[in-house]
Amino acid sequence: MGEKGSTGVDFSTVRNAFDSSTPFTVRELAEVVGESTKEVQNVLIDLADEGVLETKQTRENKRIWWYLPEQESYTASKKQKMNDLQFEELVDAVVDYAIFVLDAEGYIQTWNQGAKRKKGYRKEEAIGKHFSIFYTESNIAESVPEQNLEKAVANGRMEDEGWRVRKDGSRFWADVVISSVYDSTGDLLGFIKVTRDLTERIQYERRLENQNERLKQQNNRLETFANMLAHELRNPLTIAQVYLQQAATGNQDAVQQVDDALGRIEEMIDVLLVTTRGSDATLDRQTVKIRPIAEQAWKPIEPTESELFIETDRRVNVDPIHLQHILENLFRNAVSHNDGDVAVRVGGLPTGFYVADTGNGIPEEQRTEVFDAGFTTSDTGNGLGLAFVKHLVDIYNWTIEITESASGGARFEITAVNEPGIDGPVRTEE
Repeated sequence: MGEKGSTGVDFSTVRNAFDSSTPFTVRELAEVVGESTKEVQNVLIDLADEGVLETKQTRENKRIWWYLPEQESYTASKKQKMNDLQFEELVDAVVDYAIFVLDAEGYIQTWNQGAKRKKGYRKEEAIGKHFSIFYTESNIAESVPEQNLEKAVANGRMEDEGWRVRKDGSRFWADVVISSVYDSTGDLLGFIKVTRDLTERIQYERRLENQNERLKQQNNRLETFANMLAHELRNPLTIAQVYLQQAATGNQDAVQQVDDALGRIEEMIDVLLVTTRGSDATLDRQTVKIRPIAEQAWKPIEPTESELFIETDRRVNVDPIHLQHILENLFRNAVSHNDGDVAVRVGGLPTGFYVADTGNGIPEEQRTEVFDAGFTTSDTGNGLGLAFVKHLVDIYNWTIEITESASGGARFEITAVNEPGIDGPVRTEE
């Protein structure tokens, strides 16, 4: 007796009903073998799957079946093998994607050129290894590889983005698709895994984020520009208004005072424009001595009972106008935020200079906050002077820190200013 299908119909009975030239419909063949059309159709499908029979739909919308001679079956099988080989060669030639097959446990079965290029392993090095070798140590500890296979089984496929590891230990940002593959009976054969390197995209996104952060910082500078402008221009404008009234009487000294005040306003506008441009600003650096600039910066502070002591001949590579505004704001802060008269000293440091006073000092917990725009402990201050100093210091990539002076007052140390051409004796005593 011949082999029987799941329906009980003998395969050989159906197969022997064909000859090399006569096609049958299901109904015709069912009449020949004396079985139901449904049972015969199931056997025909099985025989077609084995390559014994060929089938097609006719123009009359009828499906016919015919016997495939052994030579034709061999040719069809050979053609299928050629197609499979061509497909494998096509996949192997892909270099932009890592494409490979895993067995049901996650062990690598195939390896294409793209996988070699993206992951760094040769074919003989990769095949047989578990695909978890491409995951980070933290992912392995959290069983991410196994979880990804479980998701692919549950949903037919899974897609994920994350860091993956090359053979040399370097990382790349990967887009991964894992698809589950089953046989005709529904048993899991394994997985097809496709990996795309998205590192360049991530790097571009990070550059974009950095650019956005720089734009945000510039916007912040622009937001404080108006406040700083008002702060810096208030004093020379007041001076100009006072002396302008005297100038009307022909007082030449008053005219000169107005002219000086207007000149300072012009300088301040230039400085404030620099602060809004930040690191993109063009700086007019010169090697200048601190002493004469400190003396000039003290003039707007007068008249006052406080005294200035300059104890350094250091030279600094800087735009002199910027240095003057740094010193003037530090001087003004020392005089206006302390009760009574103070002594203000400018001294040298091995890598910069300092401004110290004999006032009340700044509590340690406030030494970072004082540089924030708007922070002030004075009833009359607006909290912009030291913020302005910090802006200028940052433009030069200098550092500014607050410590305590020898007398218990505030000491502002500006360092990292040394460059070729900066020299001169350094005196550090207060």
